[in-house]
Amino acid sequence: MHVLWLIENAPGSEFLDWPPARFQPTEIDPDRYNALLGAWRRAIARHPFDPRTGLFAARWVGAHDPRPYVEFLQASLEAQPDFGPSIDALGAWCADNIARGTVLAAEARRLLEHSLNPELQIRAARRFHERILDTQLQGKADLRLAEAARECLRRARIVAPYLDEDLAYSVRSSDDGLRPSPGDPLLPEFRLVLNAGWKQMQRLPVESFPELPPTVAVTLGKMGCTIPQSFAAPGRSGPHNVIRGTFCQPGQESWAALCSVQGTVRLLVFEDAADESPETLQGGLEIQRMQGIAEGRAGFDWLITAAGANQIRRYHQAYGGPPLPELDHDGIESHILGKASVILYRYRGKWLRLQGAD
Repeated sequence: MHVLWLIENAPGSEFLDWPPARFQPTEIDPDRYNALLGAWRRAIARHPFDPRTGLFAARWVGAHDPRPYVEFLQASLEAQPDFGPSIDALGAWCADNIARGTVLAAEARRLLEHSLNPELQIRAARRFHERILDTQLQGKADLRLAEAARECLRRARIVAPYLDEDLAYSVRSSDDGLRPSPGDPLLPEFRLVLNAGWKQMQRLPVESFPELPPTVAVTLGKMGCTIPQSFAAPGRSGPHNVIRGTFCQPGQESWAALCSVQGTVRLLVFEDAADESPETLQGGLEIQRMQGIAEGRAGFDWLITAAGANQIRRYHQAYGGPPLPELDHDGIESHILGKASVILYRYRGKWLRLQGAD
């Protein structure tokens, strides 16, 4: 009963140095094993903002039972969707099972197909790429894996449209994410504050914005969007992060909105009131848009507003930046509250990044 008691009573940080479970399938009876799994699930529920508990549970069971292994990794990512060790482990599990054609390959494929987490897709693509390099060294390159990697990157670009393919294949986690880095006093305590703030952030239904044209509202609804609310919208009250302006060309009203779905957030632009295929300008995980706003609190820091030509010129005069194109319509100002902003301006069919507030 000692292990069961420890799982039930240890604070999350005390799981840090636990080794994986080491036992043969016949060494533990099913009732005892299920009791241990239940204890891990209760431990995860006690630490909803700490991704380490789910990771420790996954590592404990990983050599023996793949289904709770995946369950616990997913629980870790529900606490923090960009938690490096769990992202790495789950992405590798998916890619390895698909590459080997195991009995769990279909489950792994479904998991990737239904996930909008760009970090998970990148890690799976990288793992496929690593396996491709291994097969090339053996003189039998597997082209199926190249297609699987490309599909992961395609899904990642749904949320992060300007993802660099070379960077996706080359970047690796720098550490296991379990302990604070030297000189970094913010981890893990501040990380838990950010995670708690993310869980508690406000997201409004599309119906909270009756000014939206019907087609735009229906499209957002079909995409599963809710509208995330920033911790402060200077000079504004009520729902925000849905805006209108002449963002695409002079004299034509366009719409832009932040869309939250599955823990991700995207900046969508609708060219006009009848547009059913909005363009994604920026995006990523919501958790990466959180910042501390007071002791023990964190909030979502992304705000969008319309920026007219005169405002864009004022920013340029005050802060410099790249040369301005001809300004004959509005831009979208994408703010990181309390820090800076960038102007997204459509010019000759492309979106330029112009100087915003500094």
